[in-house]
Amino acid sequence: MAALQTSLEAGDVVSTTSGLRGTVVDASYEDTIDLEIADGVVTTWVRAAIRERITAADEPVAADAEAPTVVDAAAAPAERPSLEKSHAPAESFDGSPALDKVAMEKDDSTNGSPRS
Repeated sequence: MAALQTSLEAGDVVSTTSGLRGTVVDASYEDTIDLEIADGVVTTWVRAAIRERITAADEPVAADAEAPTVVDAAAAPAERPSLEKSHAPAESFDGSPALDKVAMEKDDSTNGSPRS
């Protein structure tokens, strides 16, 4: 592992121990290495975080392969169940009468749940 981490050069594609994939852009420092993780986005990592060098066999399918088909039409919206009818049993578990309707009131919380 140490031999791999010291042998890295600019242009190498690597994977970190946390699973991030990037291209080495600067390997001139002893303890750190600069990785480009997106166009123009360069991050600095300790060399010990480099897990492996990605070889050509590990790369995605070549660009000359058939491109996937892209569909621009939006899918039909799924039918949502109505809240008008009650899905509650005729009697609740504690013996009290069941609700006639599903009561859903939204409050100021972000997910609609009541604040306590």
